[in-house]
Amino acid sequence: MSQADQAAAGQEDTLAGLEDRIQRAVELVQQLRREKADLEKQLAATIRSLSEAQQAGESSTAQKAEITRLMLENEAMRKERDNVRRRVERLLETIDNMGTA
Repeated sequence: MSQADQAAAGQEDTLAGLEDRIQRAVELVQQLRREKADLEKQLAATIRSLSEAQQAGESSTAQKAEITRLMLENEAMRKERDNVRRRVERLLETIDNMGTA
């Protein structure tokens, strides 16, 4: 084989190696793009979940406040009921006393 043939064969080997490396680089870039897209989807889903969790927490806080308000209102109504019951009992007692007097 002549030097020209050897040089041509060496260039072909070099070119084939370069093509091989370029192909691997292209495949790697494609894989990285797919992984990036998957990670972006996961990030968006995580952000949505976090937002929903925060809203649920706010809703829970609002529900707790409403429960507290209702409990206080219930207690006030019980006191009012007891007060009305005592007044009615006094009125009935007064009426009973009028009948015996």
